[in-house]
Amino acid sequence: MKIHCGRIGIIVFFMCIVYSSCTKNKQKSLVLSKYECNFGKVRHGVLCADFVKLYNKGKKDIRVSRVGGDCGCTTVLIDRRIIVPGDSTVLHFSLDTKEKIGKIVNYIIIEANTDSVVHYVRLLATVE
Repeated sequence: MKIHCGRIGIIVFFMCIVYSSCTKNKQKSLVLSKYECNFGKVRHGVLCADFVKLYNKGKKDIRVSRVGGDCGCTTVLIDRRIIVPGDSTVLHFSLDTKEKIGKIVNYIIIEANTDSVVHYVRLLATVE
């Protein structure tokens, strides 16, 4: 069995070109208005609330399959789960501090049919 190194090299070369052309300059289709929300110093027992806008910068519909917090103290609601190209939706969230004290770092998790399947928003607060 004879292996043709020249042919294999050419095939590998073209595979690299195809791969780089598919991944090069890829834009994010889902863009968030912010990726971190710092509530600063808050009193114990306070309900902190804010929102994030989710923008579809791609060419296909984005379907948000799941939104949620990494802790039971975080409540998350989304206005619409399907975002058409050029449009946006709002993700409302709140952080309940009644069971917390000190520095808090929580995450909102957003799952969608995008290149990066999971997106995060980091929530920060110092409960006094």
